[in-house]
Amino acid sequence: MSDRYLGTLSINRAVSDKTVLAPKNIGVDLTHVLRGADNGGAKTFSLGLLLELCRQQESVNFIVYIKPEMELEIKKIRNRPKNLKAITVASGLEDVGSFKKAWKMVSNHIPKPIREFLIPLSRLIVGLDNFLLDPERQPSIDLMFYPFSRPDFNYSKSVPSVSVIYDLQHKFFPQNFAHGEIVLRDSTLELIEKRSDKVICISEFSLSTVKQHTNIASPRLTCVHIKMSGRLKVGSVKKGSRFESLFDTKYFIFPANFWPHKNHDLLLIAFLIARNNGLDSKIKLVLSGSLIGREKYFEDLIDGLGLNDDVLLVGYVEDDVFSLLLKNAHALVYPSFFEGFGMPVLEAMSLGVPVVCSEVTSLPEVAKNAALYFDPRKPQEIAEALIRITLEEELRAELIDRGFANSAEFSKTDEMAKEYWKVFESCLK
Repeated sequence: MSDRYLGTLSINRAVSDKTVLAPKNIGVDLTHVLRGADNGGAKTFSLGLLLELCRQQESVNFIVYIKPEMELEIKKIRNRPKNLKAITVASGLEDVGSFKKAWKMVSNHIPKPIREFLIPLSRLIVGLDNFLLDPERQPSIDLMFYPFSRPDFNYSKSVPSVSVIYDLQHKFFPQNFAHGEIVLRDSTLELIEKRSDKVICISEFSLSTVKQHTNIASPRLTCVHIKMSGRLKVGSVKKGSRFESLFDTKYFIFPANFWPHKNHDLLLIAFLIARNNGLDSKIKLVLSGSLIGREKYFEDLIDGLGLNDDVLLVGYVEDDVFSLLLKNAHALVYPSFFEGFGMPVLEAMSLGVPVVCSEVTSLPEVAKNAALYFDPRKPQEIAEALIRITLEEELRAELIDRGFANSAEFSKTDEMAKEYWKVFESCLK
């Protein structure tokens, strides 16, 4: 490793003829994290991984950069590790590295009394935390981690970086994206190819698509599965809860934001087909997740199908509520056209809920032999799966047993964090 990567690193241990260096400060770009569920599973994964890394590497500071709207959420983290340090970045100042360089260039030309006045004043005006405008008091970053892929925030050629790639959906379903979003995603891949020392994909499927659609060299690529299937803790039903009466009925659940690739449209049609072909009329369909501005469209679709009394749009719910909704479900149905992983599938299995899902992209890799599969393009097949998982008790029992065994393989968050740490260390040799 060249001297440009030394920074504040200290020698930790020797491995053969290479030296592994122990970092003091890991920068983590969370400026893309949004409140609520708008990031989908990427947010849940990123925060879960970060907390486990903090617990395992107590001597390392994890400096996370967040937007102002995430301050309260970070502060509310239960048992927040002491080595998790948050720096709030105001909109328009995402590129901290460039901002610091610019400040260094001009600060020496500003009289000291004025400079000392500007630092706290600018902090107040732009809402920055942790003295962002004072480079001398900023921690020296030994490695930048980009769990939301794009390696631009606080990027420096002198600091190694690691990016995560979830999926390349825009390469397969460009019709789901505005032109500007496609341009942004492609530019992110170009930046990763140019800047990131290591790239972690969350499934072998995602890894194969990255190899297919980019020129990132194989030695820089690795796959680390998400291992957080047991993260949900199921509590008791609160009296007066809006879902209290629901738990006394049978229902399918599909937890996903209403993005086009999640395939809510065909699921609703399939549910109607199932109802018309023998599915118990008392069984309901619960759809949780952010409607992302598509409320009117789905309300009209549900009304047009005559399913107003049978389909519940519950929106985004916190984990304590979601865990109860999932645990009490008759089955989880997951009709997605495209996934980079599929966390809800494993979460359902860990709670003893049978799974019916699409046999496409990463889902067979994740669900293995513990799910009843269908072609998500064919509502009739989805309907048949819903009927089978309801009527065939032996099938239900078998899938539940297989699901427990399968989810256990994806439950060891500590192992996942250790795999990420090995990747970080490999950048510092």
